[in-house]
Amino acid sequence: MKHFALALLLSSCLLVVSAQAVLNGDKHWELAQAYYATGDWELALGQYVMAIEANRRAGLAIPYYWHSSAAYTALLKLKDYERALPHFSSIITGAYPLEKKEAPLTEAALICYRLGCWDEFMRYALQYEEMVKDPARQKLINDLLANRYYELGKVEKALSHARRVGDDFWITKRLRPREINMSFRFRFRELIESQHPMLKNEETILVEIPLDSYYQRLLSVKSKPAYTRLIKRERMNWLEFRFPEGFPETLEIDCSIRIDIVNRDPLGARAATEALGPIAAYAHEARERHGLAYDLDNPLLAETLARITGNKPEGFDRLKALSGWMDTNILHPETLDARGITGYPDVAAYTRISDVLVHRLGDCVQRPGLFTAMARLMKIPARILLVFVYNGYWDKPEGFFDGAHGLPEVYDPVQKEWIQTDIIPEGQAWANHHYSIPCQYYESDDKPYNYLNLMFLTQDAIQMGDADAGRWSLQYVD
Repeated sequence: MKHFALALLLSSCLLVVSAQAVLNGDKHWELAQAYYATGDWELALGQYVMAIEANRRAGLAIPYYWHSSAAYTALLKLKDYERALPHFSSIITGAYPLEKKEAPLTEAALICYRLGCWDEFMRYALQYEEMVKDPARQKLINDLLANRYYELGKVEKALSHARRVGDDFWITKRLRPREINMSFRFRFRELIESQHPMLKNEETILVEIPLDSYYQRLLSVKSKPAYTRLIKRERMNWLEFRFPEGFPETLEIDCSIRIDIVNRDPLGARAATEALGPIAAYAHEARERHGLAYDLDNPLLAETLARITGNKPEGFDRLKALSGWMDTNILHPETLDARGITGYPDVAAYTRISDVLVHRLGDCVQRPGLFTAMARLMKIPARILLVFVYNGYWDKPEGFFDGAHGLPEVYDPVQKEWIQTDIIPEGQAWANHHYSIPCQYYESDDKPYNYLNLMFLTQDAIQMGDADAGRWSLQYVD
């Protein structure tokens, strides 16, 4: 029956065509409706478009629902985002009531997000945010904006929009300021005897705890037995313990830190000069680290760096190019595992930093190590941060420390600050890692002979079977 009605309509339209040569917009609209009723979506969309064009050529107003019908036919029936977008855009820019523009703005932003048309997405999303003031109706757009800013690494803007989505939103959880309480219980006497026998006759021991930086601050620390004093050296925090009567059976350390996830770029990074003093040593230091010889004189490193950086300005731009290239070309074994790739080299067998480049593969210390080596070839001071990880905090507020991680940092003489970096896409802004607690960095000088690090003590305890030696708990503080 519906096809019979369509045939009658088509016949009447053909008579009009013979008389007028072209259909006016209304007739195209009627045809579109008839095709839509029979499920002929492509033909319906074609007639909607012809109706709109006929009225446009004639200088006639185009009803809102013509654009709306064309847009939703393309979007919902044909799944053709690119053909839907111009019709939503015409509603947004046309002389239609504001209440008619809210849904098209949402759809246009969603389409641009799906298509990766980021400039257009931002324009529509921000226009929607300006027009619609109801927080509940803003949630979807704020979700998209938070995701986009997060992809760009712009954490402050991402958090601003994420908060409007809610406290349980995953981006809000990842970026909110937090306080981490860290508790450690070591079988200390046994640990020293089995893991650090060279210290068994020492009365004074230094234990390094989480450091201070522009994104992390030590709030409090206590221990049992009590430490003698807190020693601060550059950003490091060392607890001094005196054990004149021998090591205690157990050592307990509790500390709390505040962490803010912030953007900071080493925009002033440059080749070191003597004016930097001791910091300049990090621009050329080549000692073995983490079992890898820093063979900075290997021509493969310099040749690769030259190809990566090309004619880019020295300093920050070259560091970003290096980061982006490594993100694409130097993979982590876990990435290969996820892709089902087997038979790759054993990264633990590497002996030189150039091995990471040769095999295009490295773990969470080797990849930062290669980044650091390449930065030093540019004479930029760089070193590796060693950090606790408290992975999974977004699902549960407490857990055990069971792993460590490495992150590069470079010195910015303009900001007079060591800036945490990472191996990320070139177009993404740098921010401190969201589940890491820096506790040590590789220095240009050797550590004191009686030095221990809280992170490595925890690893030692785990090897002794104490999987719960280090605990963390998190609470948001804003």
